Amino acid sequence: MRSLIFFVCLMIGGSQDAAAKAASPFAGALSKQFEAKNKAVRQSIKFVRVSDASVIYEFDANLRVSPASVTKLVTAAAALSKFGPAHTFATRLVHSGQRKGAVIVGNLFAIGDGDPLLVSEKLWQMAADLRAMGISKIDGDIVVDNSLFDAETRDESREEGARASANAYDAPVSAFAVNFNTLAVTVSPGEKSGTPARVRPDPVDLDGVTIESSVKTTAAGSDTRLAAARIGAEGQTPVLRVSGGIAVDSEPQKIYRSMVNPGRLAGEYLRAFLKDAGIATSGRVRTGKASGDEHNLLTIPSYDMRRIVSGLNTFSNNFIGDMLTKRFAAGSAQPGSLGRGAKVLRDYLKQDVGLKDGFAIENGSGLSIENRLSADDVVRLLLHVEKDMGIFPDFLASLPSYGWEGSLKKRMKGADREHIGGLIRAKSGTLSEPITVSGLAGYLKHPSEGLVAFAVLVNGVAGKPQPTVASLRGQQDAALAALLKLRVD
Repeated sequence: MRSLIFFVCLMIGGSQDAAAKAASPFAGALSKQFEAKNKAVRQSIKFVRVSDASVIYEFDANLRVSPASVTKLVTAAAALSKFGPAHTFATRLVHSGQRKGAVIVGNLFAIGDGDPLLVSEKLWQMAADLRAMGISKIDGDIVVDNSLFDAETRDESREEGARASANAYDAPVSAFAVNFNTLAVTVSPGEKSGTPARVRPDPVDLDGVTIESSVKTTAAGSDTRLAAARIGAEGQTPVLRVSGGIAVDSEPQKIYRSMVNPGRLAGEYLRAFLKDAGIATSGRVRTGKASGDEHNLLTIPSYDMRRIVSGLNTFSNNFIGDMLTKRFAAGSAQPGSLGRGAKVLRDYLKQDVGLKDGFAIENGSGLSIENRLSADDVVRLLLHVEKDMGIFPDFLASLPSYGWEGSLKKRMKGADREHIGGLIRAKSGTLSEPITVSGLAGYLKHPSEGLVAFAVLVNGVAGKPQPTVASLRGQQDAALAALLKLRVD
């Protein structure tokens, strides 16, 4: 209910007398939180009333620093603007050869369209539809066509995961990508303490991956501690090593890790779901390019763009950010690339938002430390989007509610969380290397100022002791709580 009230208040807005507010205590409250405590950082901060674009508070607002995942605000706005909130991508299944009754005698091609949310539910429905069409066998290869994107599946921000990884966020990027190009395993306890735990791929058995488990079942009530690492580079059979312990009374736990060989992995997922639906395959899984002469079989529409952008921002999903970046630049003339996609984002900021030269967008997910934006740049973007009712409701809804959900679920504590719950929707950004970066930007509904757009971008200084992310987040929490407790009638 409170989120609904927040949204209605945003739509109603309300004019404010800027002159009457000039001497308000808001600037003092924010200055107290930021300026006295951040002598060893570079920070760019701006709070603006949306109704009249007047400044509530600013500090070095034109200083351009690394925004980390606050960059995703740019990617989300550009995606909603250029594709439209209802746009869907279309993954296509086509086949060569001929269909003879229930058997396709030929290769099955999966032609990727850059859908970043091609998840298990979509493939399950695809297999069920093929079964409903009377198909029981594919007498040929399963061929994954990733030609919509170029061959660069990893830029510098993902290169660390090329040979081994204990993360999910550094997965390679490809046009036909299933489950974010990650492998999921479910870990369940054995029947009693001391026995091996059950570890299996989720949600279907998968060829082309070796799982090695040393997980033990531990006593009831004990802490469940699991670790997993994927070993193996491109061209090798990846090994997922899972270790640790799970309490005998624990519910099943899921672990996600990035994978290599994205075309092979996606094809193995496709074959596994076909098998689960009772559709046999006789060939191998490989990558290749469809000729264009194949026969259409089935289209797998993506979730619409509003849902894709919600996944991008609510959970700060780097894979979605980079997939969309490549998709911006994909066309008939040339495949999509991260570099050309980043140029689309820069052009959007210049041509649509009206930013001047000097900013830098090299990566659409925010993983790159080379991105540079100021608080003024970000607030200008927020004001621009707020004026476009064709995309603003979905853009706003994509931002997690402060203290309640997604990447902001653990922000604020106790009474402050109750006080501001539902009144702030924002995107955070964090990097820990080579410097500490903590950013936060979005909208808040103030009891007397109305809708406020804000950006807080803080970077550690190279060569100096780095502040902790926790300390910077604490200052942001305290500043927002102090601001929302102030009211000027």
